[in-house]
Amino acid sequence: MNQEQFEDFIRNMLTMYGEDNEREGLVDTPKRVYKSFEHLLQGYKQNPREILEKAMFNSSNSSMVV
Repeated sequence: MNQEQFEDFIRNMLTMYGEDNEREGLVDTPKRVYKSFEHLLQGYKQNPREILEKAMFNSSNSSMVV
């Protein structure tokens, strides 16, 4: 699904709930929802190995970190 399809889906959903997509407060809502989903789901596009390798570091501490 591309951004345009996603935004159309959000507009249709708002219409089904009786909202006016041309109302001042809703005009940019489909774009905002798309951006929020991109942020929330960005982890699915990331390689966990690369992220975890960046979290490794040397330490002289022998105690558990809580």
